[in-house]
Parts: sequence; C-alpha cells; structure tokens
Amino acid sequence: MVLLFVPPGAPAQSAIDPRAFVQINLPADGPVELLNVDYGSSRIVRGERAMTMDLDVTLTLRNRSAKPIDGLAIALGWGLARSEGLNAVSGIRLEAGQNYALPARMHAEIETPPARSRARLADLPSGARVRLDAVLFADGSGYGPDQMRSLGMLRINQAESARDRRFFLALFQSGGLPRLLPVLEKWVNEAHTIPGAQRALAGGPAERAREQADAAVFRVVRLPGAPLEILSGRARLSEGRLVDPILEVRNQGGKPITDFQVGWVLRDLSGTEFRAATTTASARSSAWAGLPLAGGQTISWSNPTVLEVGPSGSRVLAGRVYVRAVEFADGQVWVPDRVALESMNLSRVATTSPETFRLFGLYRAQGAASLLADLRR
Repeated sequence: MVLLFVPPGAPAQSAIDPRAFVQINLPADGPVELLNVDYGSSRIVRGERAMTMDLDVTLTLRNRSAKPIDGLAIALGWGLARSEGLNAVSGIRLEAGQNYALPARMHAEIETPPARSRARLADLPSGARVRLDAVLFADGSGYGPDQMRSLGMLRINQAESARDRRFFLALFQSGGLPRLLPVLEKWVNEAHTIPGAQRALAGGPAERAREQADAAVFRVVRLPGAPLEILSGRARLSEGRLVDPILEVRNQGGKPITDFQVGWVLRDLSGTEFRAATTTASARSSAWAGLPLAGGQTISWSNPTVLEVGPSGSRVLAGRVYVRAVEFADGQVWVPDRVALESMNLSRVATTSPETFRLFGLYRAQGAASLLADLRR
C-alpha cells in the first residue's frame, strides 16, 4: 500500500504502478531475450499538472545469438525522442546462452505548461518506454538502431579495454605479479579521485561563465600513430569551466574518419593536471556536416558549449589536448597505445577502461591465478 500526504488545497496526487506504466520493447528477432523485470524501488507519482518518475528497473537479458556480446545500450524515455536518456554497459563478456542483469535508471520531473486563455494543457505521459538501442559484439560488429549514438562509445571502450589487457599482460611478462598488481591497483584508486562526469551549463550560468572566461591556447600532444592530427586547440577558461572549445584537425591517414574524441587536460595554479573533458565530433549527429573526414582533409571544429569540468572555483592556467579515439567509416577504432600515454605523462588523466575495473574485481574476488588465466586467454 502507498500512502501519499496531500496538503490542504493542493492538487490530488496518485501513485501509479510501474508495472503498468513502463513499456519494455525488445525486437522479437534481436540478439537478446528478456527473461525477467525487477522494478526495485521504482516510484511514479502523478498530479494534475506534474509527474515525478523514479525508475529503478533491472532487466535480466539472455544472449540468444551465436556471438559473444561486449556491450549493451538501452534507451529510456517518454513522449518525443528528445526526452530519452541512455543506460549503457561495456566489457560485460556475455557468452552465447548466458544471462546479464542490466540496470535501467531514470529520474524525471515533468510539468505541463500553465494555462493560457483557452489553450489546452499538454498531456502528461501515459507511460515510459525502455527500448534496445544497440548491441556490440566481441568481433566489433553491432546491432540496433543506434539512435542514441551509443555504438561509437561502446566500440571505444572495447578498444581501450583490449589495449589495457595487452599492457597488463606485458607488465606481467616483464616483471611478474610484483610489476603488474601495483599498477592495476593504482589505476583503479586514481580513477576514484578524478571528478565525475562533465556537466554542460545552459542559460544564465553559461552566459556568466562566457563573460568571465579568458582565452587559452592548449598545447597539442602528438601521439605516435594517431590517424588524426590536431593542428591547434583553443578554448576559454573560467574557474574550472571549459568554454566554447575550437579545434583544427587533419586526417593524416588514408581511411575516412566518421567520429573522433579529443581529451582536454587542465592545469591548476599548483601545477596539478586533471582530466577536464572529452569532446566528440560525430558523423551520426545531424548537426555536424564536417564528417566523414577524407584522407588529407583539414577542418575546423567548434563546440559552442560551457562544460563544468573542474572543482568549483578552481583556477586554471592552461592545459593540453590530445586525440583519445578515432572511429573509421568501416567501424574500426584507433586508440593511443598505453605506453605512448605513459611516455607523455597522460596515463593518470586518461580514461580508465571498464576492463581495468573488471580485472581488478576478478583479482580481489578470485585471486592472482584467475587474473592471470583471464589475461592469457
């Protein structure tokens, strides 16, 4: 039983059973099959002109394809496509016939617009939907509409995970467990000290940051073998905020590039560097007309946004910019070698791959023998 306290004079509110509200749509012929749905602490409360949705859903999925699955992405939303959010996992190693519990979380507060003359109030959503957006297989192929552009992200995580596995195995081969384990543990511990996801500012806060920002030129880090060359990187900085970054890049390889990610690193007054932001240019975005980028072609790329990336009020002087990942038209992905990142002092601020956390968890749960057997696989 759900009891709701309604103050005197307040519009009546009612709780909605999430089992009747949430619609789960998976393709009948898709590679994953829905076995069970756990609605957890999900709560939907609807009033006359507002609704609050707290979805805490877990989907138990079975891989019914013949290929191992490395990543899954589901979209959650209501009404128009722009109301959708994304839940994605990578590095899950789901073999044919195996099950996986995929969390689906969403919080939304929806209000109808105020009444104006005789205009009809917009309807509150009659349901929320959960749909499959993309599946990434271990061989790099994908499935799904990919409307949230999640396949590119999953492929980058896959490439970084494979790179880090090679690096850890090389550490063991050169110095055994005393060489491998301290680095693995250090990476996991440092990942927890790095600020959380970057947040885009809008409206008044974004405009105030633009007014206070100072121009800065970022030093370009040139990584060996990078198919994309950063010719210049500029942005404005305002107390831990990255404002309107601009890049000039050139495809110095022969294969067309459809997507690329660039990492921005800031340095504060004490000389400490921290990972500030990752910006993405994608041919999948209808707002971007500069990709695919043909071999030898040079373009200028700008992203009119304000990203809150550093500790609140932090003073930053300058920074560096480097190529984090490149995706080609054939779906292949390039990421910098871990040894190159180490040599350029980027290892601490580079993204920690999902595989690093998985391997560390395997070591803690099952010991060094299981870790080594997995790396040698």
